[in-house]
Amino acid sequence: MNEQSFKEVFPGIKLDSRLDMYMDEVMVTGITRVKTPEKLIVSITSTHLISRKYIKEAEEQIRLFAYGKYTKAKVVIKERYLLSGQYDVRRLTGIYRDSFLDEMRDRSYVEYKLVKDAKLRCEDNSLIIEMSEGTLAHTKKIDIERYFRDTYLTRFG
Repeated sequence: MNEQSFKEVFPGIKLDSRLDMYMDEVMVTGITRVKTPEKLIVSITSTHLISRKYIKEAEEQIRLFAYGKYTKAKVVIKERYLLSGQYDVRRLTGIYRDSFLDEMRDRSYVEYKLVKDAKLRCEDNSLIIEMSEGTLAHTKKIDIERYFRDTYLTRFG
């Protein structure tokens, strides 16, 4: 698929005014349909950060647009941000923290709670996560580190 604007790919989609503003500059780079279970994966790029709240809202509106109200189909947006050099790890973590937490809550409440209660700090453009000591934190540490590493590489790298 050639890169096209979000509104060219989904003409006439109903978005609230704030989300509509974000999607003005979003480009769709690919669409993949998975039949079992029914899922549509929409790959996008943006030069502006879009909070997880708005990504989830866009997923729901695309689902309604593509499949209608009475379906169990799922839409997943895979976003990639093309940001200026001012967005280092420290700045991204500060601005996007709530979106990271929202996404973590959807995938694992335990990991979400550990990160929510943790201290996040940056050193030399690396993210340091200081979690409470304990078996659960020790067990989940590798998964949490992998989530942040993979997310930074695929979404912002």
